[in-house]
Amino acid sequence: MASDPVRKKRKKETKRRRKKGTGSVQFKNGGWYFVAEFPPNPKKQWIWCADEAEAEEMGRQYHRDRGTAAARLAMHPFTPYAEQWLERQRSVSRSTQVSYGTILRRHLMVYFADEPLATITHAHVQRYTDLKLEGFAYKKGDQPVYQPNTVRNHLVVLAAILKAAERDGLRHGPNPALDVKLPDPAFVPRYLTQDECDRLVAATPPEHQMLVQTLVQLGLRLGEAQALTWADVLTRRPGDHRLRINKAMTSTGLKAPKSKYGVRTLGISDEFHRRLRAHQASLSDEQRASGLVFPSTTGNGPLDRDNFRRRVFAPSVRLAGIEGRVRIHDLRHTCVALMIADNVHPKNIQRVVGHASAGFTLNAYAQLFEDDSVIRADRLGDD
Repeated sequence: MASDPVRKKRKKETKRRRKKGTGSVQFKNGGWYFVAEFPPNPKKQWIWCADEAEAEEMGRQYHRDRGTAAARLAMHPFTPYAEQWLERQRSVSRSTQVSYGTILRRHLMVYFADEPLATITHAHVQRYTDLKLEGFAYKKGDQPVYQPNTVRNHLVVLAAILKAAERDGLRHGPNPALDVKLPDPAFVPRYLTQDECDRLVAATPPEHQMLVQTLVQLGLRLGEAQALTWADVLTRRPGDHRLRINKAMTSTGLKAPKSKYGVRTLGISDEFHRRLRAHQASLSDEQRASGLVFPSTTGNGPLDRDNFRRRVFAPSVRLAGIEGRVRIHDLRHTCVALMIADNVHPKNIQRVVGHASAGFTLNAYAQLFEDDSVIRADRLGDD
């Protein structure tokens, strides 16, 4: 059967008019169409036109609008939009908002600054990641080398901002912050030996020794210890002493513990209770008036974690002659290690430290349960 000369002519015209990536005029099923991508939808759309002339006019209008849109996108730099995005984050907690703001103002806004949202690419984000991990200085002065998990938190915020920008029509295409290569975290929890614990307590100023002992012996998070009040120190009957943990101090004030499992009541020994009361007696009138177990030096509020870390904990670690990096949170890890060494059941460990489940405890400290050479030590203070 002979081919239709009209169809051949139309197919030839269609092929001649098509320009990949810039829209095209096509004839299909007896009608004319203008075919192009209309952001933010990445798929090509077929727009029916009454005739070829209308399709051509739509193509010219498309290219005019495309140029206008490109100019409009270039007028939206990263920093002003990021500030607007932060103001809209009302569904998250106040402490999370503060964390977002810190990441933006200290890191993302410094690097991306006035870069248009539409031109941020995967290469930009990967370069930012590499420089952060290398400790590159974006401003005057040296910056520390950041851990992969810290940089990952930066990318989470960046990805959320770029996703919002795409939703607002200010950028198109894949989110470049979602596919960035990061090395595996290099951090390994530090477990102190009994001797190191004793030396650390001895090297700590007397007014802060009880706090260090509490972190090691009970495995509290620092925020939980900061929030303790004397009303949380309970004595049901002689020899039955308890410590109630139901709140934590954050950068924005008091809030519930990290999870519902963090709300717990721990039994404490007579000796530990005696030392707590001796610590209470050593406080000034202003400190006792605050009602806090571990108030600030002046007694006008809770202990400041940054001041404690810089002025008390870090110098005490050095004075004790403990080598390597030791974080305050490592005292919590040490508490778990001591309990494992004493053959405490994982379920009881989970209850003491406030984990979600014994399975989580087993997974988080699997190497200690499997290692027969784990440090073995008596619990601190049980003389």
